[in-house]
Amino acid sequence: GQSNISYRDLRNAIFDNCIIYGSRETEIAIDLATDALSNFRFDNCLIKYKDFQDIQNSDYFKDNIFNENPKFVSIISPYDYRLDSLSGAKDLGKMEHALRVPFDQDGNNRTQDGKPDIGAYESQY
Repeated sequence: GQSNISYRDLRNAIFDNCIIYGSRETEIAIDLATDALSNFRFDNCLIKYKDFQDIQNSDYFKDNIFNENPKFVSIISPYDYRLDSLSGAKDLGKMEHALRVPFDQDGNNRTQDGKPDIGAYESQY
């Protein structure tokens, strides 16, 4: 069958203190149309991206960590995306971003110790 491609503006996609990690060498792909609005940013994220040198100094990527294993508690079923005590994402979140989302997925305060973690969970270790 024939497919139709339809481009839309990316008006406001902000990724702060996020973990984008998995089994592939590169876990994100961005294909922007030259005539479409592209307002997005990855700030202070841990990202698995093989050729990160191509993007690390762009306006869209700021202060990120590339290809560091976040060391989740369990990446096999049952999955547990909390951070291990040796995680490279522990205590590296930017406070300005943590203040906008002060509680993690378990209801733990990200800002209490003054050193928020990158990712969906604040380490309890």
